[in-house]
Amino acid sequence: MFRLDAGRVQTGRLRRLGRLAGPLARYQRWNWAWRLEIALRYQPIADALADRPAGLRILDVGCGSKGGVTSYVPRPAFGVDVTFDRERLQDHPLLTAVVASGAALPFADDSLDVVLCLDTLEHLTPAAW
Repeated sequence: MFRLDAGRVQTGRLRRLGRLAGPLARYQRWNWAWRLEIALRYQPIADALADRPAGLRILDVGCGSKGGVTSYVPRPAFGVDVTFDRERLQDHPLLTAVVASGAALPFADDSLDVVLCLDTLEHLTPAAW
């Protein structure tokens, strides 16, 4: 397992955008499903996974139907969420959707190499914590 200091890496990435910020913002307005701020949050993960061996077992908890990490990191991954839009999942062939709760993951101990959980906590009620 490895840990990321996403804040440190992301800050460096933002400074390097410079003149790209305008064109990327226009692209985002055109392609409303793609979000620059999400891409920047996933960049440290993409960098960290780039040097990892093929066959890595990745779990993305709370990924939803947008593909989660597989939208930004071209690697096979399991995605856990309480619901999925099967039609939207067709756009993400590297994602194996698993309908389950992040509080009760249906995976055996030590069966995964990397577990991610991004942009999920804000969707939970205080009772779920």
